[in-house]
Amino acid sequence: AQTRLGTNPGLDHDHPERNLVLTPAQNDRGERFIHALNLDGFDKTFHIRDQGAPLFGGHPVTLKARDGVMLPMNLGLEPVGARLLWSTAEVLDRVQNGLVLRIAADIEELAMVLPDGRHLAPQDGLKVSTEAGQTRIRIEAREIPGTEVRLRWDETSSRSATG
Repeated sequence: AQTRLGTNPGLDHDHPERNLVLTPAQNDRGERFIHALNLDGFDKTFHIRDQGAPLFGGHPVTLKARDGVMLPMNLGLEPVGARLLWSTAEVLDRVQNGLVLRIAADIEELAMVLPDGRHLAPQDGLKVSTEAGQTRIRIEAREIPGTEVRLRWDETSSRSATG
């Protein structure tokens, strides 16, 4: 509809069915959420673009029938000093040294920056890699019971000999 009116949408998707609503929200700290709603009675998997550029590392987003999510981008995780760069899974809660995520797809992806001395605690269903200072996490839902997963980060166990 926007194209017919002579404007281009900032957010767009590649799903052939158009009954998806995408809206952005941003605060003064540069933290951003993409609100995505699936108005149809069937699940949809699609990619989201902003001004033509792929979001979420080019990974797809899955929405269940008549469901919605708020997907974070550049979310500060204080007091730890971590930053969630993006996630295809919705953040349900910030907890001490971690996050609780809602899993809607067979595979969810996210990217974080963890401060020096912090690492993600091992957990079944998580594949963790580090690339260019980013911690990339792949969550494989078939290995995790339920629809929620808690990511937890710990301090590196290197401690001084005196204490």
